[in-house]
Amino acid sequence: SAYKDGQICDCECGIWDPDCDISEFSQVAALNTEEDMPLLLLDTEQADVTMISMDIDGNRNMVIDGKEDAEFTRNLEPTLVESVLPGLKERIVAAQVAGHGTKGDKRLGSFAWLNAVQSRGCAAMLDAQLKLPEALASYKSVCVKDVQFKKMQGSASG
Repeated sequence: SAYKDGQICDCECGIWDPDCDISEFSQVAALNTEEDMPLLLLDTEQADVTMISMDIDGNRNMVIDGKEDAEFTRNLEPTLVESVLPGLKERIVAAQVAGHGTKGDKRLGSFAWLNAVQSRGCAAMLDAQLKLPEALASYKSVCVKDVQFKKMQGSASG
């Protein structure tokens, strides 16, 4: 097993591998939609563009708060108004509200930015029937360090 071998980051499809702590992190946007469901990871590029368009008050907290929601369409580049970003913004805002306003570092309600590293661990588990064609979407297997919701801490999700 590669778990905690001191060399390879392999989260075993659920348990955070301490070997991943030595890797360079990226950030993934996550929704904690239901108590008994795994985290839903959003498209990182789309979430980044949404936050850049939203975070207008200068606080750079990576959540949609204050007047940012009302200012979204006005600040969005005209070429992006008819994109998926307004719908993504609505999903993020709904998750923030559903989480009763719980706050944390880069978290509001049931929406948060979490550290992640690419890992080969779960790549084979992606259900081919649920995946979009490669021309439309790309997928990569990641280990997510969940310090906000702590849904699967200490147990494999399989």
